[in-house]
Amino acid sequence: MILLVDNSNTRTKFLICRDGQFCTHSRCLIPTAELTAENISAVVEAYRLSYAVVASVVPRTAELLHAVLQKFCPVCMLNATTPGLPIEFDYPGVATLGADRIANIIAAATHYSLPCIAVDAGTAVTFDVVLPAGQKARFVGGAIAPGMSTMLMAMNQGTALLPRVYVEGAVPPIGRNTSEAIQAGTYWGTCGMVDAILTQMKHDIGEKTFVVATGGDASKIASVVKKIDCIDELLTFRGLWQVAHIPQ
Repeated sequence: MILLVDNSNTRTKFLICRDGQFCTHSRCLIPTAELTAENISAVVEAYRLSYAVVASVVPRTAELLHAVLQKFCPVCMLNATTPGLPIEFDYPGVATLGADRIANIIAAATHYSLPCIAVDAGTAVTFDVVLPAGQKARFVGGAIAPGMSTMLMAMNQGTALLPRVYVEGAVPPIGRNTSEAIQAGTYWGTCGMVDAILTQMKHDIGEKTFVVATGGDASKIASVVKKIDCIDELLTFRGLWQVAHIPQ
């Protein structure tokens, strides 16, 4: 059994893969701020693990995850220098590329038609452009914007009177009070931003481009942004699974 871990700023997601199949019943979420050696061990100790692959964008918890998981099995902490990755990086800033984006790029390259844009809508909204390039796909760059939860938090913390609100359910474009107005501005503004970025990226790519979205806010955004062709909730895990099967 292989353990796949997506350690993001907000939540850390664990998923077991057995015989090439995702065991979705094993999926576990822990708020990243609440990760401890004890609750990490509690997630994995019931399984006979052969390997673990971790995509982390949080250095503190990356160290914790590695320290705990290596007691159970060999661990790969994914980064751009991981040997054997099935992609080429045409990206001068590759050393700064987040592990979650690398996993999404690999999944886009191996599971979807190219050119492809992978959109991950979470704490940040990331856009990653993958082009065909012979035997390996080629990552050429992307964009990063604040996610809805980040916008909402910033408005609350950066002002004296604006309340902390959340985007839940249907959001009308015209708010009837301050909380609704914040929700409307955040939701419809995010959808407009995603649509505009995809429009410009597709124009630059210059050919038919497939768009796959993942992340906690993907379904909210895709209901409005019709340039998104599909939602893949397991996109990051698919990339991690590919890494797990690179010959050692």
